[in-house]
Amino acid sequence: MRTESAGLSPFDYVRPVWRFKWLVLILVVAAAAAAYEYYKHKPTKYEAGTQVYVGASPLSNLLNGGSVVVSSATLAEDAQLVTTPQVARRVIDDLKLNTTSDVVLSGVSVVPDATSESLGIDVVASQPQLAITLVNAFARAYLEESAAAEQADAQSAIAGIKRQLARANGSTRTALTNSLAELEAAAALPAQVGQQLSPALGAAPTKANPVRDAVFAGALAFLLGLVACYMFDRSDTRLRRLDDIEGLLGLPILASIPRVRRADAVGGSAAEPVADLREPYRTLRVNLDMVRAKEGVRTIMVTSALPSEGKTTAVRNLALAYREAGLSVAIIEADMRRPVLGKLFGVSSDRGLSDILESGDKVDTALVTVAGAGTAARLDLVLAGRPPENPTALLRPEAFRAVRNQLLADHALVLVDSPPVLAVSDALAIAGQVDGVLLVVRAAVSTGATVKRLRQTFEQIADVTLLGTVANAVTDNLGVESYMYHYSHEATAPRSAARAASNTNGDIYGPLVDDSLETPASSES
Repeated sequence: MRTESAGLSPFDYVRPVWRFKWLVLILVVAAAAAAYEYYKHKPTKYEAGTQVYVGASPLSNLLNGGSVVVSSATLAEDAQLVTTPQVARRVIDDLKLNTTSDVVLSGVSVVPDATSESLGIDVVASQPQLAITLVNAFARAYLEESAAAEQADAQSAIAGIKRQLARANGSTRTALTNSLAELEAAAALPAQVGQQLSPALGAAPTKANPVRDAVFAGALAFLLGLVACYMFDRSDTRLRRLDDIEGLLGLPILASIPRVRRADAVGGSAAEPVADLREPYRTLRVNLDMVRAKEGVRTIMVTSALPSEGKTTAVRNLALAYREAGLSVAIIEADMRRPVLGKLFGVSSDRGLSDILESGDKVDTALVTVAGAGTAARLDLVLAGRPPENPTALLRPEAFRAVRNQLLADHALVLVDSPPVLAVSDALAIAGQVDGVLLVVRAAVSTGATVKRLRQTFEQIADVTLLGTVANAVTDNLGVESYMYHYSHEATAPRSAARAASNTNGDIYGPLVDDSLETPASSES
């Protein structure tokens, strides 16, 4: 998908082919292999040829009132005559073949030669003698058909002169009588429409060239593959370029998060994100701090257009990045329909947001400390609680503000994990109760139409501050961030072992691993 403001770079022309490179490769290999095998095992054919002189006969000159010049156009008409069904039927009758005109004509080709006023007739057949017999038969049939056509023209002309004689008198009658006598005498002579100059005596085998044909088939398949790549790319409305996401939302991209095996901490510590996400979320934290400093933001709602775009994982890793920076962070799990934060952090609680919103109890009764208990840099959770019947009705502004204000008293930052905006209306009830909203868009999954609807939805809500966008699950080097992550991993790798051993500087991310993973991240809300 393209935005009007986004210019095309050379990479934009290569990207569709790179995306579907395996399709192109399969097409080329399959076409080349099929062509090679076909022509390698194709039965040998034999070709025989002959030359037929095409000259103007005396009868033809007489019919046309003078000497006739054999032109290229005349030769082209004669060449077409050789391959007509009438000539083919003469060949079939002459050789007593049990076949059709189309079958006989399938191996015939004719090349006119204006220099020698002749036609080159070639016939390809399965047997050498059959090719010789057919090509000579076509030469004879062509001459016979030409003679028959010329005789028909002569008889027509004779009939016309006789009709004129019936009405003529005097000198005109004498001239017509002389013309009639001359024409009848010429028509009575043997036909002289042409001559077979070199009857075919042998046939040469036509050997296939499987390598040449395989190369040609592969080249043709490559061109077709290129067309298919651009057609598929054109019809794919999923957003893959950072410029597209930024242009459609009209918001800055604060960070692009690379695609990793798992974006959660399954198999590792619940208080540590995967190593590949360390620098991306540090980048997000730094960029978000610049916005927060200008706007005075302390409560941030993180949301997306639809489920499975990675907003909950973004909340988790962003909170850990802020804790690493020495801030106390609280997370409110406002997605009471599909709560997963407890599973991601490996914690549970009997009470949650739904309970304290209904009862009006203090938020401390539902607070769960994940890391940094008793320190300034700690991470606390308010889980979703038991699923309510009507979450939207439960998220009353005054009740939610009370929970938010209690958390702000003890935490530098409050993050709110909300449901997807286009899926349910819960997020819209929360948007007006926070200082800013952070949008998560999953690359190669979110479509242009979805992102436009997301933007339009927030444009209709008053007093909502959109802070920026997080491009999630980015697989291509589509922006400066992707290069920075790779560079940072290489630069810090030699120090990772010592850092993991001492861990005295507050680094909670653990040792570094390879940054080139391309398998999907986990799909949570």
